[in-house]
Amino acid sequence: MMPLMVHHGVDPAHYASIVTCSVVIGANSPPVAPILYMACRIGKASIHEAIKPALQIIFYVALPVMLLVTFFPALSLFVPRPLGLH
Repeated sequence: MMPLMVHHGVDPAHYASIVTCSVVIGANSPPVAPILYMACRIGKASIHEAIKPALQIIFYVALPVMLLVTFFPALSLFVPRPLGLH
């Protein structure tokens, strides 16, 4: 996918931040949610107790961050640019 994105003008660092946000959301949202299941196991909590708060965090925090990072590349490039990594 990277060559396709670069061909269409998407910066590699921007694309990496989009993919990272997507993976984090996917790893924390049911039904797969390996991170959520592991956190429940470590915290000795029921998965049923954790699903509602996890979905609220995904809906109110993770998805807006994903949309901002996706549609405003400057937000994901403000650190790499000054460091010369862009």
